Amino acid sequence: MAQDSVPPLPKSSSNAKGCIIGCLIVFVIGVAGVGIATYAAYNAGMGALNAITETEPRPLPEVVMTEEETTAASEKFERFTEAVKSGASDEKAFSFSGQEINVMLRSNDTSRVLGESVFVTVEDDEIRGEVSFSLGDLVPLPFMEGRYANGSATFSVSTNDGRLFVFIENFRMKGEDAPPEILEGLRQENLAKDMMSDPEFQEMMENIDSIAVEGDQLVVTLK
Repeated sequence: MAQDSVPPLPKSSSNAKGCIIGCLIVFVIGVAGVGIATYAAYNAGMGALNAITETEPRPLPEVVMTEEETTAASEKFERFTEAVKSGASDEKAFSFSGQEINVMLRSNDTSRVLGESVFVTVEDDEIRGEVSFSLGDLVPLPFMEGRYANGSATFSVSTNDGRLFVFIENFRMKGEDAPPEILEGLRQENLAKDMMSDPEFQEMMENIDSIAVEGDQLVVTLK
């Protein structure tokens, strides 16, 4: 399937200056799930939509961190955000575990629509996200009401010449791989391209040297 046959993905509405890492991951996983479900609804009828979505949410793993660890993660995130905004910091490298990212998601999602609906794992040089979110909350269309996207995604993150690249490696819904023709298109799509068109996000990326997944950490290095 050609790349332009993948349905347009919803744009991020997150505040780039507020949650660059956490909101990025919510956005990446969310647009993939919504893209697949919307494609199924428009191109293969309601039967296909029902086949890849469910009528109930699935429970996600709990974020297991002590109060001290949660406080430390929040403080690190605040230092990181200030360093990226100001472009001046003695601390040049910030590492985030999957659990720390989950703390960011929950503390920065004021809508409560996505933060509680995503669980992130970082391990073996790969980011994985489990999701369970209401499509009706994201896509205000009648046929999306009462349908839940329950699945998981793995993706790669890299930077080059001040630009951020996020690509889906695999996507599963209801325990099944996404249809090959849809996954092929998603794999060619830089899911961060809309964020790169945001002037605030571009401004922050000018202060970032690299973003990479190393072992069980997402590492952001500043210039």
